Amino acid sequence: MVLIKILILPTRYTYLTHLIVAGVLILIIEIFVRGKIDYYISRAAVLGLFTSLFYENNLYTNFIVFVFLGMLGSSYYLKTDLKKTIWGLILGGVVMGVSFLVGNWIG
Repeated sequence: MVLIKILILPTRYTYLTHLIVAGVLILIIEIFVRGKIDYYISRAAVLGLFTSLFYENNLYTNFIVFVFLGMLGSSYYLKTDLKKTIWGLILGGVVMGVSFLVGNWIG
């Protein structure tokens, strides 16, 4: 759904390249580093940031922050190892940074 909405925008390629770069980076890291990172958290961080930038709406951004905090709470409730969750947050942050650099360079 996010990809379809992005394709409607006149500046669609910027957002699309950011999402593709981030998704590919997370997938590559997931293939080589299995079981040590909470990839759900890293994917949610990337999608949350880019959809917030896409909609440019404070209400939507607040909703995304609330949902992301709920995911972190659920991760704790499901007794996911804290190190995995922290590594997921770090991976999400690094991938977002690299995606911004590479996406702006490409697009």
